[in-house]
Amino acid sequence: MNRSDGGFQFYFDPINKIFLLKFVGALDEGVLEGSYRDWMEHVKSLSPWSVIADFSEVTALQVSARCVRELAGRDPGVDPVLPQFVVVSSDLAYSWGRLFQQYGEKSRPRLRVVRSMNEALQALRAQPPRFVPLPSPSTSDRGERDAS
Repeated sequence: MNRSDGGFQFYFDPINKIFLLKFVGALDEGVLEGSYRDWMEHVKSLSPWSVIADFSEVTALQVSARCVRELAGRDPGVDPVLPQFVVVSSDLAYSWGRLFQQYGEKSRPRLRVVRSMNEALQALRAQPPRFVPLPSPSTSDRGERDAS
């Protein structure tokens, strides 16, 4: 994951069954689209009890309101009753997180936008997590496309 170009990595805590998507660097709509496809693959196979999307290490957001609205309208891939969190540190990311929360309210009624990972973990009353990195389901596909 290249921190300057922007990217994402998936993690899973098998003890608390928390699925984590962590973004780093400059974030654009292409990165969000790619992460959504892989997100759906992982949540179907893992059956998490809660999910967290962590944007706290994002250095720049190049995302339109249209993209946020479209992503919020998509299937979250998890049961709507599961706790869901968006972790943000910047004011701009917080605004986008709240916009996503408002647009996705029907399919994500338990989504909360928080300012730190600790805040999300405290809300979950989770045991200290042990996040294990997961491979991206489409890594090999991306490598083939990038090589051409």
